[in-house]
Amino acid sequence: MDISASGVVSGSCFSGQGGAFAVNGTVDAQGNLAFKLSVSGVASATFNGNLDSPLAMGGTWATGGGLSGA
Repeated sequence: MDISASGVVSGSCFSGQGGAFAVNGTVDAQGNLAFKLSVSGVASATFNGNLDSPLAMGGTWATGGGLSGA
């Protein structure tokens, strides 16, 4: 993920099953992080949490299909 000086989050991630997701969201000065994962422009999951350091974040995720986790 890349984070711009204005707090815009963008990038990509890969699942253990081989799928690739686009990441788009925001982070504020307090480290509150929110982003959506999408495939071909269709949102598949959301994440809300905190960016604890440049290498660590924690929070919760949920899909439109009712799956969620921490």
